[in-house]
Amino acid sequence: MPLVAAASSYVFSYDYRTGDVLYNIRDANTPGRTFSYATATATRFIFSHTSAEISSTGTFNGPGPAVSNTFSRMAILGFNPGAADIPHNITGVDGWASIGTGVAVDTTNQQLQLGRSQTDTAGVIWYAGDSEAANCQTGLCDFGLGVRAYFDFRDTTGSTSSGDGFMFMMMNGTNNDTTKRGGTVSGSGMGELMGYSGPGNSADGLGLQPPKISVEFDRYNNAGVSGTPTGAGCSNGRNDATGNHMALMFWGNNTGGTCTGGINDGRLAMSYDDNIHSMGVEYPAEGYNITPINSYTGTCSSEPRAGPCGYSAQTFSNTNTRPVRIEVTRAATPNVRGNYEYNIQVWIWTTTCSGAGCADVTLPFTASTPQINRTIELSDADETPLHRDFHKMFFGFTQGTGSATQNILISNFNIYFIPY
Repeated sequence: MPLVAAASSYVFSYDYRTGDVLYNIRDANTPGRTFSYATATATRFIFSHTSAEISSTGTFNGPGPAVSNTFSRMAILGFNPGAADIPHNITGVDGWASIGTGVAVDTTNQQLQLGRSQTDTAGVIWYAGDSEAANCQTGLCDFGLGVRAYFDFRDTTGSTSSGDGFMFMMMNGTNNDTTKRGGTVSGSGMGELMGYSGPGNSADGLGLQPPKISVEFDRYNNAGVSGTPTGAGCSNGRNDATGNHMALMFWGNNTGGTCTGGINDGRLAMSYDDNIHSMGVEYPAEGYNITPINSYTGTCSSEPRAGPCGYSAQTFSNTNTRPVRIEVTRAATPNVRGNYEYNIQVWIWTTTCSGAGCADVTLPFTASTPQINRTIELSDADETPLHRDFHKMFFGFTQGTGSATQNILISNFNIYFIPY
């Protein structure tokens, strides 16, 4: 039962992901005094997510981010203070679902299988479950202030084959769902798309739509870019500098027109360059906050935070277990240019993770320098609301193979949603 009517005059903010925390409610009529609450043993206080809207006139006294005078979808409800805290992380592979070919969920061994030693595949494994962490419902989760993820991967094919790799990705929940995959329409050919680029099985031919962020683990050298329109990636080539590398990918140039010739003839070209290196716009050219440039070797010297551009040469041609840690920090407020910053850091180790807290996703990792550390900016203008579109997101793994095969096993998965 509510302890206070929704029409009462008070101000508060509560994020259900932070657990049972009193956010210093202030009495609107007497701002210098803490708002009173019931003290019954069974129902003390909590601020819980509902569909109510509360307008208030008091003042918020922290902690947490700055807030406005209207708090939607929140109310004060009775609660037993002895209840367990709401979790912030999702572990294991329960609740995951595979789409396409060459992918499977092994709940017995708590592993995700990518490639499965098959040729000509395009597949995705999405988290599609429900969790109180980040208010996830059928895989659609609050992005909040970002995520910290950890997993191990191992390719049991070793050096006997090398294609084409996989991606860990986060895509916006505004215009995507977990029935989609990337790759070619048929799902055969162009394993270099890795189930991330290309129209895949989407009805509109747009594939996995932006905004989206991925960390690519590439095992095959697809040098250059071929096909028509020029640079769209309708044919072979991802502009790879090396065959084994780890890199950040976004969504390229969104090239207009249709592909001409080959297996993609007549298809919309827009999604084929999503994982081509150097596609997109680099700061300060117009559009840098709408189509951020995909990673390339060298330094993004012109970006606001100059540094390596999100590309790291690696050696994947072995059967060692490779631990990976990924941190995506999402700004709560716009910067001086009116954009929202997304900082992406990636660590990878040869056999076991090292450094205090390397596998602890509840806290930022500071014991070693990440191989990738890059910040991009996204627009939130009404005509290009990319940051807004990313308030909700899906996450998962994509993969693709051509004539070369792979059998990548993902294990020990753990993702933590950073609360406000």
